This record gives sequence, C-alpha cells and structure tokens, in this order.
Amino acid sequence: MRCPECGTEIDWTAVRMDVELRRVGTPVFNAEGWRKIPALGHTLLLLGFAPWVFARRLRVDETTGWASLVALASVLPMALAVYPWGLTYEFWLRFLPPLIGISLLFAIVQSAILAAIPVSNGSNHWTYRHRFHVWLIVSLYSLPLVLVWPLWADSWLLEFFDFCVYWPASEGEWWRRKWALLFVGWRFVILASFLFVRIRPRWIAIVALPLGWILAGNALQLADGLIPRLSR
Repeated sequence: MRCPECGTEIDWTAVRMDVELRRVGTPVFNAEGWRKIPALGHTLLLLGFAPWVFARRLRVDETTGWASLVALASVLPMALAVYPWGLTYEFWLRFLPPLIGISLLFAIVQSAILAAIPVSNGSNHWTYRHRFHVWLIVSLYSLPLVLVWPLWADSWLLEFFDFCVYWPASEGEWWRRKWALLFVGWRFVILASFLFVRIRPRWIAIVALPLGWILAGNALQLADGLIPRLSR
C-alpha cells in the first residue's frame, strides 16, 4: 500500500512492530470533543499517582498543547498568591512574564538533557527529536509540582499537615525541608518511572537515576529561590 499524498510505500509490518507506534496514548489523547476536559484530569492522575502507567501510554505523536495548558494554568494562581500587590500593572509586566519564561525554559532545558541519554529500543520513532518531545510533555505536565512549592512552603497547609503527620524532630529548618523532600521525591518518582519504562538497555536508566534526582532537586531550589525574589 502506498501513501495517497506522496506515493511512499507503507510497510505495515514495520509499523505494527514499532514499539513506539503501538502505545495506546494518554486519556486526553484518545478522548474527543468535550470529553478531553475530564480526560485531562485522568491524565494528570496517572502522571501523579501511576507515572509508570503514564510512561507506558504516552505516544511520540501526542501534542504539547494540553501539557502547556497545565503548566501555564499552574503559573497564574501561584503567581497571584505569591505576588503581594495582586493584579496590577507591575504584576502583568514585571513578575508574570519572567516567571512564565523561566518556567518554560526550565522544562525545555530539562527535556534537552534527558533526551540526550543514549537509548536503543529498536524503534525508528525514538530519535533525539522524539525523545525531546516526549520529555517536554512530561516536564510540562509535572511543572506544577515545582511551581506550587513556594506557595506551599509558606502557607497554613504546611502547618496543618505537620500537625496531622507525626515526624520526629520537626523543628527549625528541618521542619520545612522534610516537605521539600516530599516534593523532590514525587518529581523524582515521575522522572525515574519514565526512565525505567522507556529507556533500554535498563542499565542506562539505572545510571541516569542520579541525573533525575539532581534535576528534581534543582527544580525545587529554582522555585524556592527565584520566585520569591521576583515578587519583591
């Protein structure tokens, strides 16, 4: 069979054997029309609480549109909570644009670094460009875990959860760091799940685990140090 547009002969056997083209896709990718809205929530639940399932389902031909929407949607409420002057002229011109730009730049740099990990899974659709694309989707979807930390760290929620959850020696700086460790660990589990599911041979994924931990920790340090500085 040939392509009706360019005339290229299609090898359907090769297509069926390509592991990347046999992935089922995320819920938001498979949904149609208004059903994409609840499917987006399903996609975020998979990423947050079953990242290994998300990693198995994510296709290389999914767009970054919904992931970008999630990332941008997480910027505005966090910015409004952190920025003390609210919806002012300075907020829209001095604080929000740099925050959006730096957040997207972080997602792009993280994706470029992780996509450079050498892999060989036998697929013709797993080149550096494809790997960068899927890592960018993962980075954008998980960006709220980075952006929410400055808001969480200085809110009554931190005190409430610290009251509800017993934690020995929960005084001083360690009281705050333990929850930072939770956020870093959560992002690390997401990155590590994707590394183990999509990268072959497996030993490369194991070697790359420290890189995932460094990126998860640096993301939190960036949010913890830069966002309050922008809000001054």
